[in-house]
Amino acid sequence: MSDAFTTVIKILASLAALYMCLSPSSSMYRIHKEQTTGVMSVLPLIALFLGSHMWLLYGYVTDDLFPMVTTYVIGDITSLSFIAVYYRWSSNKRYVLKVFSLVLGFCALITLYTVLGVKGVTHQHLKDVKLIVGCFANASSILLYTSPLATVMLVLRTKSSASIPFTMVLVGLINNALWVVYGVLLHDALVIAPSCVSVFTCSIQLVLFFIYRDNAKAMLDLEQDKLPSAMIVPSDEVVLAAIQVDIEPYAELRSPRADMKVVTIAIQ
Repeated sequence: MSDAFTTVIKILASLAALYMCLSPSSSMYRIHKEQTTGVMSVLPLIALFLGSHMWLLYGYVTDDLFPMVTTYVIGDITSLSFIAVYYRWSSNKRYVLKVFSLVLGFCALITLYTVLGVKGVTHQHLKDVKLIVGCFANASSILLYTSPLATVMLVLRTKSSASIPFTMVLVGLINNALWVVYGVLLHDALVIAPSCVSVFTCSIQLVLFFIYRDNAKAMLDLEQDKLPSAMIVPSDEVVLAAIQVDIEPYAELRSPRADMKVVTIAIQ
């Protein structure tokens, strides 16, 4: 392969990976704006940090400054920022701190082992250190695969693709396909294997998205049809509001304000 082709693959793989690292940005903005984490779990953010840090260490042990080290240094910084925002507005700070402390301690131990291994302090061959760190990086990636698998099961159960984030899945497919190509260029199975698994899971989601796409649209239309339509006007006017509920065909509701009233007509 030419050096130009390899450089292009490196740049594209780095950009795609950075997009994935920055993907929680919109959710973090919403959390900061609303000052609540809502139903969002902190675990995906911590898993993102864990995976990013493990691949950063793997880039270090394989002397892969670009794209691996450069990309995942940024990934570390962004994921830590996301966790900080989540912690700031979490109603269960003790739980967040407990889980993050465990993961941070684990990352510190693996970091120490990696640095000592590269320096020869552990008296291991560099290939052995690379294999061990690579296995940890692969294991951390598996944590990120559980969410897509849960999505697949939900789609199969509901027969709707509404839960599939199409853009994210498409970018994920492109991202991991690029890393497969990069792994092939390096002849590195530890890069190829997890990327192939992710390509497979993304492909399944895209297939399901197009299979159940019409069902998702139908469900959305149905939910919109169920929304009530109502207005409040002066008492000398009449409002006809169509709402599908099991009440009397005609019912009059008076406002606490004497000069206002609403007439609601239910369609059976």
